[in-house]
Amino acid sequence: MACKIPWNARQKMLGLFYEQYVRIFQPILDAMPDVAHEHAIKQEQDVMERSTPVTYSVKAAGTLRRLMSRPASTGVHDVGIDGKWQEPRPGSVATGGEAATARGASLPIQGLEALLMTEEQLKLFEFPLGPFPERAATGEMQAEPPVKCNRCGLDFVVKYPLDENDKVACAFHPGRWRMEVIDGVKERLVSCCNGAKGAQGCCRGPHVFKEEDNGLLNARIPFVKLPEHVAEAQPVVALDCEMSYTTGGMELTRVTVVDWAGNPLLDELCKTKHPMLDLNTRFSGVTTLEGARFDLDGVRAELAKFMSAQTIILGHGLENDMRALRIEHRRIVDTVVVFPHPMGHPYRHALRVLAQKVLGRLVQTGSAGDAGAETRTGRGLYSTPNQPFRHSLAPKYTFKNFELAGAGSEPVSVVLHPDTKVVSVDRLPFESVPKYPDLQNAWWKYPSVQAWLHSFETGEYAGLVEMDRSVFGAPVRQDILAQVLQYERNWLEQGTESTKNLGQVRGSTRKPFPQKGRGKARHGTLRAPHFVGGYASHGPRPHDKSTDIPRKVYDLGIRTALSTKFAQDQVIVVDRLAVDSTDKEAMRSRLRSLGIGGRKSYFLFGAPQPCVQLLDVMDTFKLMEPTLRVPEGERPLLAAAAEHVSATALLEYEMLVLDKEAIEVLEQMYRRA
Repeated sequence: MACKIPWNARQKMLGLFYEQYVRIFQPILDAMPDVAHEHAIKQEQDVMERSTPVTYSVKAAGTLRRLMSRPASTGVHDVGIDGKWQEPRPGSVATGGEAATARGASLPIQGLEALLMTEEQLKLFEFPLGPFPERAATGEMQAEPPVKCNRCGLDFVVKYPLDENDKVACAFHPGRWRMEVIDGVKERLVSCCNGAKGAQGCCRGPHVFKEEDNGLLNARIPFVKLPEHVAEAQPVVALDCEMSYTTGGMELTRVTVVDWAGNPLLDELCKTKHPMLDLNTRFSGVTTLEGARFDLDGVRAELAKFMSAQTIILGHGLENDMRALRIEHRRIVDTVVVFPHPMGHPYRHALRVLAQKVLGRLVQTGSAGDAGAETRTGRGLYSTPNQPFRHSLAPKYTFKNFELAGAGSEPVSVVLHPDTKVVSVDRLPFESVPKYPDLQNAWWKYPSVQAWLHSFETGEYAGLVEMDRSVFGAPVRQDILAQVLQYERNWLEQGTESTKNLGQVRGSTRKPFPQKGRGKARHGTLRAPHFVGGYASHGPRPHDKSTDIPRKVYDLGIRTALSTKFAQDQVIVVDRLAVDSTDKEAMRSRLRSLGIGGRKSYFLFGAPQPCVQLLDVMDTFKLMEPTLRVPEGERPLLAAAAEHVSATALLEYEMLVLDKEAIEVLEQMYRRA
């Protein structure tokens, strides 16, 4: 039967719908294995029936955007295609077997335990940790005047009630600062009104302040700990708090808690202890506190019903939430640490950036916050489909110290990537691995970093290899990398475009019209540029478009590209790049064992002569969406000699696969003297 929509377009959208439904129904896939497949087919059929060949792509794109912002399913009852699905009410929670299937089957406790913040990290990010200074004998502390406004930066005296002038005393910009180039000059402009630095604020409101000293916060409202034993304590929860400005600083006005499956456990407004100055609606989403049933003590009592001292709390920027709740807790997994900013502390990624890059989900797109969506997003960052705990952003620390104990040997300190899984090392040879006694405190002093060596045949661990840190751990220079990419693109330009000049255009050379007497413009030839078929004025000519670049700059760009791949945990080292046959299924099996099945990969070999069978089987890999026979799909593969490494290919291909000989070649060519 003929179809009005091209089959290739329908197949592409079907694959995209399937990816989103796998993410949405991840908590219930064990109970309903075919639910994502069935919904993807129904969704594409529904879009096709409602579309014409002209409107199909538009309607499909709109449906895909709505699916990307849809939260994970809360149970087997929470299903349905876009247009027929209804979001569960906040009070509806999966019960009985549904909750057990959705929560217990996919709860990765061991993975979360490995991501818990250390004591040093908790102190670095200023989490409230006891003991706290004793409270003043005079009772409750008050903010000592003057205090600095958190919006405009001016000093002010906290008072209440506010008169009419106090309500508009603060002139501030609610937007974010960004850099723009205007007339060739870089200027910092604020997003709310495009005002330049030093411009008067575009919004008016009362002066507010935020207290971040844990000792002063404890003096106002003491910190407490969660109970050690709770009858039905949740092992893992995701938590998000909303705060508003009061005369006592920022105080809790809303708390949202969900379990691992995304089921709501608590979503309540909270009464403040001090008089309210500003609800901070733009960020908190709280418009009124009418209907609030609990104060801070009541909220903490509700949390104590299902959270204990052993509960793992997930969230984004949880030090602020712990301060707002006045809770001292140490079992914390924070996305700020798990997905750190490349520039390091105190910089951090916004939650909307992580949601878009890691989950492909849009959050915080409106003018007010959505605590429920943000809490589910924070939980979802730790269970992305098919790639649990895989970080797509560059980590803050390129290396991490591990203590590995081989069979019958003393513990050995090695430098590995933070995302590296520490496997059983009893059978691995560590005699050649250097021992670093003070590596925990001075890893940057040592010239090498290590990576696991894999067997290309089976994907199993075969040992450790050392790599030069100046090649695979160099600081990232984005400006140098941009120059190198432009240099390589210029070399690829053919420069064969050509146009004809006056002497090359066919036609008569006589003057077409008399010079005068016609009342029209004068013309000397019909081959002029403004006539059809005329020559091109200052048109392109064949020429060499390649540019030159200093050798040291190019080498630094290659080191930057290699270090970027290593910092993003996208480098795999194998013993040798060779196969015995051109069997495509055997090659797919090797890629799956290395964890790069269906991913665009760049292979570098160090041998003078490549394996011909390997090149032949790589040529058969093309772009292909996931199918039932090949669920991971297929992406192109590229193989090249290490001496011909390309920065463009390093950034274009997701994974980099090296053999030991390739590492030696790269270090010999690009090692920093």
